[in-house]
Amino acid sequence: MILLGVALLAAGLNVSPVQVRLTPEESKALVTIRNDGSAETRFQVTATAWDEDAVKGMVLTPTQDVVFFPALFALKAGETRNVRVGVTVPFGQVERTYRVFIEELPPREKPSATSSVRVLTRVGIPVFVAPLKTLNDVKLSAIAVSPGKVAVDVRNAGNEHFRVDAVRLEAMAQGGAKMFEKQAPGWYVLAGGHKKYELEVPREECSRVRRLIISVKTEREEIYQQALDTPGGACSGV
Repeated sequence: MILLGVALLAAGLNVSPVQVRLTPEESKALVTIRNDGSAETRFQVTATAWDEDAVKGMVLTPTQDVVFFPALFALKAGETRNVRVGVTVPFGQVERTYRVFIEELPPREKPSATSSVRVLTRVGIPVFVAPLKTLNDVKLSAIAVSPGKVAVDVRNAGNEHFRVDAVRLEAMAQGGAKMFEKQAPGWYVLAGGHKKYELEVPREECSRVRRLIISVKTEREEIYQQALDTPGGACSGV
């Protein structure tokens, strides 16, 4: 069991760790929940299978693969509770990914007519079920240029997730001088999946661009690059 991160704070709810990695050697974990609010609060725990769509992002579906206890409990102000988390599926050749949600429930008493609206907190914790043997393999597609944008596809050809920290686009003029730089925030790329990143090319600059470089930095401090020469500019119909 590998517990990653320290704690996640959200509207009086303190959850630690921020993600869980289960292994054949340690197949169960404890998630600690503390009520940092000023009143007793009820919580519910649920779980979903987690996949990623290359364009749309997170895809969550119901699952019974994840087991946890307790599923429903109340915490007084300042009180702490551990939730046990495990899985019913065997460890295999490819990592399995889930999300466990800790959700604040409405108070038992009905609010009065003068009560203010209260937003209920819902926190999702990634749960990674490790493969029997890890294979890391990151691949970048060629840079694609379309009107006003350039894109790269980041593919995970390995059997375990990685997280992209950031994607950076650099544009060079004739002679190699840097014209501009753009960045996009990263996200998880799950085993066997891919994620498409698009970055804007300013209309007023695109005709002078002669070289594009896209750098992808992962949470492991690895940097992958693709470059594209654009002798006719990077406008592509803009």
